Amino acid sequence: MNEKELLSAISQMMDERFQSMSQMMDEKLEPMKVDINSMKADINGINTRLDKMDTDISEIKKRTVKIEIALENEIRPNIQLLMEGHKGLVDNIYEIQKDTSRIEK
Repeated sequence: MNEKELLSAISQMMDERFQSMSQMMDEKLEPMKVDINSMKADINGINTRLDKMDTDISEIKKRTVKIEIALENEIRPNIQLLMEGHKGLVDNIYEIQKDTSRIEK
């Protein structure tokens, strides 16, 4: 064999070796690719759920602000008016009780 034939044979052996190593690496890496794709899908699902939670939380905040405004501007003043109206009734009952006890004596 001359040098050219020897180099050609070595080159062919290296190509065969490279192809077998490449196939072996592909076989080893395939499960990892599947796992990575699965993790990407999981992350996308988590991001979708987080986006939905953000939307829900912002809606809850808006509703909470509306409730606080209603409490401050409508319900509390109405309760105050109701208490003031009942105070007059309680005073009248107290006066009637005093008169009743005086009459009984």
